[in-house]
Amino acid sequence: MTAIEPIPAGTPLRDTELLCPAYIDTHVHGGAGVDVMDDTSDALDKLAMHKAREGVASWLPTTVTAPLQMIHRTLERIAQRCRSGGPGAQILGSYLEGPYFTPQNKGAHPPELFRELNLAELDELIAISQNTLRVVALAPEKPGALQAIEHLRQRGVRVMLGHS
Repeated sequence: MTAIEPIPAGTPLRDTELLCPAYIDTHVHGGAGVDVMDDTSDALDKLAMHKAREGVASWLPTTVTAPLQMIHRTLERIAQRCRSGGPGAQILGSYLEGPYFTPQNKGAHPPELFRELNLAELDELIAISQNTLRVVALAPEKPGALQAIEHLRQRGVRVMLGHS
């Protein structure tokens, strides 16, 4: 908090005894019957409204391991929603969870869709996301992981070590 000032006249007020900051949810696969990977025009709007009702001001839609073309379409939809805005909580970018994991710690991710780390492919994902890709989760024990981590870092993408 930087200052305490009177509320400007005409500001809509709520009758409440509690005032707190809104949340930022950095890992959202879905909610309210909607999945981030749903290939529909209103899926992200529905999720954004759901997140706002939960008290979330902004969030990162998070992909799952899926066929690469499905990931591409999802990143494109997220980028479009980032650019255009819309109702509900603000989308800050995308979070790519998988497909760069290993079968030993796959969790719910289908191992037959895992991919090897490839710097050109990572650059393609960043481009498809229109530079809205904010986070990539990958298994650090995969071949090429250290190079990929540095490559992503240089492009402003945060790396989370996951399913390791």
